[in-house]
Amino acid sequence: MLACFIWASVFLMWICVLKNLAVTADMVLLEEKQAFVFEFKVVNSAAGKDKAVTAAIKQIKEKGYAKKYMEQEQDQKIEAVYAIALVFGKKEKNVVGWKAKALLS
Repeated sequence: MLACFIWASVFLMWICVLKNLAVTADMVLLEEKQAFVFEFKVVNSAAGKDKAVTAAIKQIKEKGYAKKYMEQEQDQKIEAVYAIALVFGKKEKNVVGWKAKALLS
């Protein structure tokens, strides 16, 4: 079930890219007082996964995708924010790498 959700999210991301609307994180999951900010990357094979994972985390930080969740008003304060990179392999047709980094905890 989770794999279907992830692939559906990737599909929607590519639609946004094609329409030149991709100016935010690929996906954000809000769960109680936690925010999970996802960035997806696609590589030709698993060999390029490490570089793509690093680039995805860097993109979340540099573009400020998580900033609005770290600066909410006190009554709606998010207590933990995580940047999550998911790398998909074209050849493998699956997740080939991932990394999670706490931005606020």
